[in-house]
Order: sequence, then structure tokens, then C-alpha cells
Amino acid sequence: MARDVEDEIAGEPTDLVIVDCMLFNAQDAAARTGVPYVVLFHSFFAAFDGAFRHGPFGIGSRLRGLGPKRLWEQADMRLVCSDRVLDPAARRRTDGSLTWTGAIHDAKAAAVGRTPPRVLVSLSTAGFPGQRRTYQNIFDAAAEMDAEFVVTTGPAIDPTGLRVPSNATVHRYVPHHELMPTCSAVVGHGGHATAFRALAHGLPILIMPMSAVTDQAMIAREVAKVGAGIRLRKTASPEQIRAALESLLTDDGHRTAATQLGVRLRTVDGASAAADRVLTLVDH
Repeated sequence: MARDVEDEIAGEPTDLVIVDCMLFNAQDAAARTGVPYVVLFHSFFAAFDGAFRHGPFGIGSRLRGLGPKRLWEQADMRLVCSDRVLDPAARRRTDGSLTWTGAIHDAKAAAVGRTPPRVLVSLSTAGFPGQRRTYQNIFDAAAEMDAEFVVTTGPAIDPTGLRVPSNATVHRYVPHHELMPTCSAVVGHGGHATAFRALAHGLPILIMPMSAVTDQAMIAREVAKVGAGIRLRKTASPEQIRAALESLLTDDGHRTAATQLGVRLRTVDGASAAADRVLTLVDH
């Protein structure tokens, strides 16, 4: 990847490199060429600067001379494409090169829901241990509820063999932006993109983190803290899942918190804000 970056810069005049925060080799290559570069953080900065940097990924990178902290801090700009209010990192002092642009989403208005309520279920396109069991527990919970469930499994889980109740449909893929405007709640794993798309639509979320070494648990904790969702273990029983979903669908507190958060998220176009910031480095 580093060679690819160097070859591209050598082959074509380059004013700026924009690179994801996890691509350490690419950041290092950009720094060696002397071309300004921007690092994009696609979730909470607290998650990357915490468990990620201090965990196996960060340790392995430091052993190869690619310490995340050094590479991030020598960038010309660091953009956190997430919500500053919910990101724990924003509550501590940071230097001026770190900027929150707002979450990037495609919600234009609050979800309107339907009767009976529709619940979207999606536990990541990546595979995690125990994920199939979690899907089955969700199906078993759904079977006893007066609600419609739309489940997207992605390529990681083959739905063949799962016991699917009559009030649920299973798809390998359906664009979530097509479903969320008619939903009343979402069940997710705490992935940043799905969680903030749901919140931008004003939808309360049941978050069941699939991995302890990613940002999922932190997102679940922060969303639950503001009342816009409920956090459960991925091993939660059908009874626990059903109780949480019924609370999300009937409790005005969760709905109000998610609605208010959605209004705030929709007032910021995170993609445009990020682009405007990037252009300040090349707009001479």
C-alpha cells in the first residue's frame, strides 16, 4: 500500500493525500513524500485513541515503526467524521488539528414508522463469533411480538437453517436508507455507520456489540447514556431482547431522546463539512 501511494504521487502531481486512520503504511508514505495529508477517523476518536491504539493493532504497528499516535499527529489535518457531542474524546482537551465534522449520513427527515411497527435488524456485514446465535435469539424474540422485522445479514451469515418467524423477512442485502424511513426501531451491533444513520432518522436502537475490541461497545454505551437506545450483550436471551424492543417501541423517553438527537444530526452535513475543511489545505 505504501508503494502504491508513492507511485501515484510520483506519477501524477498531487496536492493532498486523504487517508483513513487505520492505513498506517499509506500515512507513512505520504509523510515521506512531503505531500500534505489528512487523516479521516470514521468513528469516535476516543475509540481509535483508546482501545484501538493501545490494543493489538496499535502495538503491532508500533513494533513495525508505524506508531498510530505519531502518524496521526504529524498529519496536516485530522477529521473525525462523527458527532462531537457523543464522542468521549471531545470532552477532553485536544489540539487544533483535530476537527469533528459531524456524522456522515443520508437522512433527510425523521422516520415516519408504520402500524404494526417495523424493526430493522442488522448485525454487521463482517462475521463475528456468536453472531449466528444472536440472530436466532432475535428471531425467537420477534416471534412473540406484534411487529414486522426486516433482517439483513450481509455476506457474513448464511440465513439457511435459521428459524425465521412469519413476521420476519431475511435478506442478504437491502439498502438501509430505503428501509429506515418506515421503521420504528433498529437492532444493530454498534457499527458507527448503521448506528448514526438510524439516529439521524430519529430511530431508537437496541445495540448488541459483536466485538469487544472495536468501537461498538463505546457507541452502545454513549447511545444508551443519552437515552436513545438500549445496550445488551450479544448473548442476551430472547426474553431480554423482547423486553428491550418493547421498551424501545412503547417508551416515550427513548423515542423522544432519539428524535431530538436526530434533529441535531440532520442539521449538519458531515460530508460537506469535511470537504470544506479539506479544501482549506489546497485552496490557495
